[in-house]
Amino acid sequence: MTLEAAVRLRQGDLELDVKLEIKPGEVVALLGPNGAGKTTLLRALAGLVPIDSGYVRLDGLTLEDTSTRTYVPTEKRPIGFVFQDYLLFPHMSVLDNVAFGLRGADAKSHAASWLERVGLRDFTASRPQQLSGGQRQRAALARALGPDPRLLLLDEPMAALDASARAEVRRDLKRHLSTFEGIRLLVTHDPLEAVALADRLLVIEKGRLVQEGTPAEVAARPRSAYVADLVGMNLLRGAADHGSVRTDGGVSVAAAGAHEGEVFVVIHPRAVALHAQRPEGSPRNVWRGRTEAIEVTGERARVRVTGPVPLVAEVTPASLAELHLAEGSDVWISFKATDVSVYPA
Repeated sequence: MTLEAAVRLRQGDLELDVKLEIKPGEVVALLGPNGAGKTTLLRALAGLVPIDSGYVRLDGLTLEDTSTRTYVPTEKRPIGFVFQDYLLFPHMSVLDNVAFGLRGADAKSHAASWLERVGLRDFTASRPQQLSGGQRQRAALARALGPDPRLLLLDEPMAALDASARAEVRRDLKRHLSTFEGIRLLVTHDPLEAVALADRLLVIEKGRLVQEGTPAEVAARPRSAYVADLVGMNLLRGAADHGSVRTDGGVSVAAAGAHEGEVFVVIHPRAVALHAQRPEGSPRNVWRGRTEAIEVTGERARVRVTGPVPLVAEVTPASLAELHLAEGSDVWISFKATDVSVYPA
């Protein structure tokens, strides 16, 4: 069972041109900034948005192909769709919502069995507005899985939940997804959600696929500012020349692994040290800058510093206090050449 698709379409200012392949057993997360085309791609795969050119093939069955004018209507595609706001009918019971897309005399008994599987056996007569956010998500998932689809699409499955419910619902969703034998593709903007649920990540920006790989691969080698920010890394780009990289901004960065050619440069925020005075010692990369933003989360503080090379440093709150740092403070930054990762652009 494989999903193969090449989707090209224009919708307002968005020009979507994405080719993808998802293999059996994979859970794939689609990430990207707002307006990148994530939801539009899902809707195109489901037949809810017409494509200008391309194809959608699922397990050898052509669902759409503009070259042969093949088009299978949405309701006849073996696809389950969990929408961002779940789209449960408010005037119907949970049981009737799940049974809505089913056919045959046993539709309600089949729906009831799915509700039991997702832990909603005691809520069959309830209306959607009587459920919690996590329960509504499970009801929507049961409705999507009830017809036994071969492809499950989930659009921002955690977006309608408050922060306190997300961790528990994420674990719950991961368990239910593991029991589905078809192909699973979900849209998210949350890196924690993507890492927790997906085997592989696809990143799209401005309608184009810019990076793909396992969560570890994407985190280790981001290929755009968006991806670097998503995984919490500093990313520069420039020309390597045997031990240094001249960035696109014209600054030379000492990098132990630099050879020749266009490269990306990654520096982990924890490798960036902050100083009140110009540091002495071994670091070859030293600049003066100014703190632009400080964000404290738990036992770590992320400090965004502007300067010749804008960077984010990650330090302890105790270090912040010791350096008397606040937004707008002058500060020195440093990092070692051996802490710089370099790879081809």
